[in-house]
Amino acid sequence: MKNKLAVRDWHKIIKETRSEAEQALRITVVGEAAIIRGLQAFLGSGAETVFRPADEGEKTPSQPADLTVVAVSGNAPIGEGTQAAAKAGLRSGAEVIALIDESGLSPSARLAKLVEAELALDLSPGCIRFFSPGMDPAEKNALLRVITDAVGEKGLALAARAPAFRPVVVRRIINEIAGQNAIIGVAALIPAGDMPVLTANQIRMVLKIAAAFGATVSLKRAKELLVVVGGGFTFRAIARELVGLVPIAGWAVKGVVAYTGTRALGDLAVKYFAGLEESD
Repeated sequence: MKNKLAVRDWHKIIKETRSEAEQALRITVVGEAAIIRGLQAFLGSGAETVFRPADEGEKTPSQPADLTVVAVSGNAPIGEGTQAAAKAGLRSGAEVIALIDESGLSPSARLAKLVEAELALDLSPGCIRFFSPGMDPAEKNALLRVITDAVGEKGLALAARAPAFRPVVVRRIINEIAGQNAIIGVAALIPAGDMPVLTANQIRMVLKIAAAFGATVSLKRAKELLVVVGGGFTFRAIARELVGLVPIAGWAVKGVVAYTGTRALGDLAVKYFAGLEESD
């Protein structure tokens, strides 16, 4: 069957996904030890191995950190050592963000702390965020997105190591690949000619979601995912029928179906791997 993925394609997709999830990730945290511990606790499981104080590990890193996080107390001045470490991170080319513990701060004190951080750390307001144990879930999610943005293409590696980032990263993966498939569905000129590319993208999406949940997927297990991915063909079959009924807007229908079908598959994959994690 010409639309069937060859074994070499499977191996390539699995290898690429594994490499992305296993990328070296260096996030350096500077600041008072107590505030760093509070930040690690706030971020939850895995954060202590990813968000590491600057004095841990290599004394002279062979490469700059992917991200330097400045952990700031809301109730004490920013020390000279912390200021120097933040500026050193900027000079090294790393992304630098400041996270301020806002516990107990009044609105006016919060504003004053923001201004202090801007001046002391030489950062723009967009690079300065607040955190606290009782933070609203929506605000915490926004903070996690900022951190994920800061590590760029290493978001999957971050999610694989620190579970708190999984919802943000998998949603980004689903949206990105669904968007790609929408474009492919619209652009395909040959009937069913988009199937191999759409299917490969869907498989790549599912494998990335698996990696974000820390699941190791072998070739045998990856092939089992075809049962789930096969649902994508149903969406495309519906699209072809609708194209016949709406010939003028057929290209738009194919794009919408490819997008929604891929989104639905991604949501199913998230539930599946989350369920596996809960059963462990």
